[in-house]
Amino acid sequence: MRTALAALAATAPRRTPVVLRHVNPRTGEYPLRTMGSEARWLRPGEDARPERRTGSEVVSVVEGRGESRIGDRVIAWEEGDVLAVPPWHWVEHHNRSADGPACLFHLNDEPALRALGLWHEEVGA
Repeated sequence: MRTALAALAATAPRRTPVVLRHVNPRTGEYPLRTMGSEARWLRPGEDARPERRTGSEVVSVVEGRGESRIGDRVIAWEEGDVLAVPPWHWVEHHNRSADGPACLFHLNDEPALRALGLWHEEVGA
């Protein structure tokens, strides 16, 4: 996962999110019918664009240190920390390291909400 994310980050424009969504290689669909997962890479000093979704997620910090704004709360994190993100809250992730990347693993309920017709997301500027 780390190797694939680093390769994507090396060629992606600076403000383009680097995301590796996990899929079933035979079908291209989510690995599980009710749960989705993806890994996100934040370059040194990078601030991700704000976004909000109707789903909830658990974010595990695989590598790096930084902070996330979830709604009106700012939560500092480092490798090994886990964050819970409730539905429809604006979320912004920030890599506060000037010399290394941050890698966040997201586990979410997007497939279940899509199947029910309840999925919606917005990305801020």
